[in-house]
Amino acid sequence: MYRSGGRALSPSARVTVVGVEHARLLYLYLDRGDQDGCASLLDEHVHVRFPGMSAVRGREGGVALAAGACGTGRHRVRGVIAEGVDMAVTGVFQDGNEAEKDFVDIFTISDCGLLISWRRFYDASRE
Repeated sequence: MYRSGGRALSPSARVTVVGVEHARLLYLYLDRGDQDGCASLLDEHVHVRFPGMSAVRGREGGVALAAGACGTGRHRVRGVIAEGVDMAVTGVFQDGNEAEKDFVDIFTISDCGLLISWRRFYDASRE
């Protein structure tokens, strides 16, 4: 059972905790090239959008889009803000050429803690 300050968390708070952990695992799996691991964290009807790429729906398409966009890059998470089913993750993405980009990912968490939407934004001022 999830607890905070000695008190049991509500079901919606538990979903938020699970969603946050799934987002953190998603970056780990992406950086390792583990597409099956990534897929396990996404809802089957996930909607994924990355800058400069067409949006996709579905687990397989979402994983393919993210893997293609991230390639051999690495994510460093700076912060996570989550409330209910909404979550924002800030960090730095370092691509395979060692170039760094600040990013913000906006997620929506499904009722069972899977990621049902994912939208990435980059800081254009660093380009």
